[in-house]
Amino acid sequence: MHMKRALMWMVAALGLAGVAMADPVEDSIDAARKAYEAGRYSEAIKELDFAAQLIRQKKAKQLEEVFPAPLSGWQAQKPRVQVAGRAFLGGGISAQRAYTKNEARVQIEITMNNPMLQTFLGLIGNPMFVGPNQQLVRVQGEPALLKYDPSAKSGELSLALERKVFISVRGSGIDSQDVLLSYANRINFQKLREVLLK
Repeated sequence: MHMKRALMWMVAALGLAGVAMADPVEDSIDAARKAYEAGRYSEAIKELDFAAQLIRQKKAKQLEEVFPAPLSGWQAQKPRVQVAGRAFLGGGISAQRAYTKNEARVQIEITMNNPMLQTFLGLIGNPMFVGPNQQLVRVQGEPALLKYDPSAKSGELSLALERKVFISVRGSGIDSQDVLLSYANRINFQKLREVLLK
C-alpha cells in the first residue's frame, strides 16, 4: 500500500515537472501539427507563426552578448531587444545599447532584416556615391561608412556584417570620431556570426 502511494506521488511529481519544463515553442509546433491533421489550416499557420516569433525572441536575446563593455569613464545602459512580427519588416530582429559620459552619448543598434541593408550595400560597394562628409573605413576588417561633424560633435558609423546584419554606431556630444571607431571595434563580431548561424 505504501509502495503504491509512493509510485502515485512519483508519477504526479513527474507530471508537474513536465508542465514546469514545457517548451512553449514545442507546444505551438505540436498544436500546429494537430490543427493541420484536423484540416484547420488557418489555425495551424497561426500556431507556426507564433512558434517562429518565439524563436526570434530567443535569437534576439542572444544579441545582448554582442555589445561591448563601456569605454573607460563611460556608463552603459542595459541592452534592449525588439522583435517585429513577420508581417512587419519580414520579422526583423533588432537590439540596441546606449552608452553615456557626461553630455556625450553613443548608441549601438544591430538589426537583422533591415530594409536599409540593400541600399547601404549598394552605397558602400560603389565609392563614387560616398558623400563629401563621409569616408570609407574598416572595422575589424569589414568595410564601413563613417561620418563625423566636428562642429556638431556628432557622427555615425555604419556597416553590414555578412551582408545580413546592419550595424549602426551613432554618437552625439563626442569630441572625436575615434569614439565611434573604438566602440565599433569592440563589438563581438564572432558572437554575432554565431547568432546568425543559429
